[in-house]
Amino acid sequence: MLPTMQPYPVTFQRGMRKFRGQLFVRPSALYFICGGSSSALWSAVGGAVGGAVGGLVSAVGSGGHGATPDGAPSDEQLHHAATQAPDSMVLVPQDIQLIKYTWMMRYITWRNERLGFGQGLPKPLRTELGNWARHFGVAIKGKL
Repeated sequence: MLPTMQPYPVTFQRGMRKFRGQLFVRPSALYFICGGSSSALWSAVGGAVGGAVGGLVSAVGSGGHGATPDGAPSDEQLHHAATQAPDSMVLVPQDIQLIKYTWMMRYITWRNERLGFGQGLPKPLRTELGNWARHFGVAIKGKL
């Protein structure tokens, strides 16, 4: 099953920092384009660094030069955006040790570091992420 070309809004937590952005599930990698970050402690007391994902993701999401025929951004565009936007990541299957999604624990172990999903994930993304992980032989625990 091929991944969809749509981005999914997600929030990763790394230590005491939260990163909000868009996750693209592509055949070669997972691309997280960060749109903003904040302290988890600050977010817990009601403050949040807001803002849209911004012009970078808008430019990538709108297709343009190098886009696929259906207007979705190409892997090259996503890789470029991920390397240019602060706190963005390219998660290749070889660097992912585990994707865990249970009622208590939700995270990806990437390069021996946990990237938590504080807000959880929508069902379509969980399904697509599970299929992607199984295709590449990435270890899964839980309902994906």
